[in-house]
Amino acid sequence: MIDISRRNFFRRSLQGSAGLAGAFAFSEVFQAQVKAPVEIASSSLHSGKYLKLHAGFQDHLVSESGQPMSDGYATPERPDGMGCFDLGDGRMVLMRNHEIFMESCPKGLESFAYDPTFGGGVTRLVFDAEMNLLKSHYALVGTAVNCAGGISPWGWLSCEEAFSRKHGFVFLCDPFAESIQMPQRIAAYGKFVHEAAVVNPISKIAYMTEDQVDSCFYRFIPDAKGALPTDAFQMGDSKPGGRLQALALADADQRGSFDVNKIASGDSLAAVWIDLPNFKNDPAAVKDVLRSEAIKQGALVFRRGEGLWLHKGVVYFSATSGGREGQGQIFSVKLSEEKKDGLTSENLCELRLLAQAVDHNISAPDNITIGPNGCLYICEDNGSGNHIYVLKPNGQSILLARNDRSSSEFAGACFDPTGQHLFVNLQEEGLTLRITGDFSQF
Repeated sequence: MIDISRRNFFRRSLQGSAGLAGAFAFSEVFQAQVKAPVEIASSSLHSGKYLKLHAGFQDHLVSESGQPMSDGYATPERPDGMGCFDLGDGRMVLMRNHEIFMESCPKGLESFAYDPTFGGGVTRLVFDAEMNLLKSHYALVGTAVNCAGGISPWGWLSCEEAFSRKHGFVFLCDPFAESIQMPQRIAAYGKFVHEAAVVNPISKIAYMTEDQVDSCFYRFIPDAKGALPTDAFQMGDSKPGGRLQALALADADQRGSFDVNKIASGDSLAAVWIDLPNFKNDPAAVKDVLRSEAIKQGALVFRRGEGLWLHKGVVYFSATSGGREGQGQIFSVKLSEEKKDGLTSENLCELRLLAQAVDHNISAPDNITIGPNGCLYICEDNGSGNHIYVLKPNGQSILLARNDRSSSEFAGACFDPTGQHLFVNLQEEGLTLRITGDFSQF
């Protein structure tokens, strides 16, 4: 239990750091403390073709595992994280991860594979303005357990939720490439059990979550302004190209003893980014020790950092098993470097708990995305009875969809550039769906 002085500690932590008092307002998107009751809409859900949906919404099949793609290969199983890109010519691209474990890469693609003994990767789907599927093909092969990822100024970031001799990295995929490309590994983003990654388009700083019960929240600051820390792994070039940091309390006296799982919805903390001096950027590392080293330095510990999204200078992420009951938390981090063009030495930021799953009837929040009106769309992964919830800026939660077909999680939720189409996966069933309706009502 948190002692009675907890709120005073939050107040002191926000006021005790130089230059912080009054410097941060709450997120431009979520203004209210998120304690409003959830709107239970289960009884009013109607049956779509694949899902139970909020009134006025429909679902459409985009693709299914096993179906042939344009390149002649079968659509891979276990679709996961996704991101949309505007090609600028009336077409758009959906980049889609596949969380596949040990299976070998498709026969005939070995020369493109990062590791031919693994079957994970990314597929690319191209649509016209009417959402007709024009083309689909492999974009990346030979990676392991491609779970979530994120948007960057250079393209799609696909993360390996794995750690082994060759795996545990982030890979860059070009959404404009019309065929499969050679892997572009970004070793500078660290070797650990990556879940999701996103890059601030202004500062080019990358933010990353880690799917472990004792995970940390990381960022990577490139040495050169606006630079992508490339990694020509075939030639053994693995220079760090920047600094890897972890999020910690600004109040150094509280580090090591503070439990982020005990805070309440709406609470804010002053936080800083601490350098990880032992980060040697060794792609051949055989021990998954980065988070333990970060924790020794005073980094905050989150239970299973997963979904991650960047919107208007705020990073949102979920801790799937966090909180008082272990059912999940959703945080925001307001980025100080958004105040300047390019890199900055500013290290202070605001960590805020937007929602506890138990306060909103949500269980195991995983992938998240921001939609029209700044609403947060939350995918559940709790093993059974999974839903998609909409968390509104005023703190209200609304049930958008429920999976009655199976116990499969929802994964990869993301909107197209127009904000009219929500893509999502039913992972275990291998279905990529598109949800349409009046999202502006939320």
